[in-house]
Amino acid sequence: MTRSNARLGLVIAGAVLLTLAGTPAAMARPDADVQPTVAVAPARAHCALERIGTQAVRCDDLTGDGVAASPVLPVQVSGVA
Repeated sequence: MTRSNARLGLVIAGAVLLTLAGTPAAMARPDADVQPTVAVAPARAHCALERIGTQAVRCDDLTGDGVAASPVLPVQVSGVA
């Protein structure tokens, strides 16, 4: 056998080993075709975007990372008297 044939054989053997070594990891995930889901609480899904002062608020959570809210947004009315 010549050197080039020996190298070719080593390359092919290495490729086969790498292919077979990756197969068990893929077979270990029976849920690979299941898509992750994100649950959203129904009460929070329908909150309007409002503002308190200069901060944008949705469902009592501050949004906007501190950026001033647009004055076009309605002002959130507090339910506390």
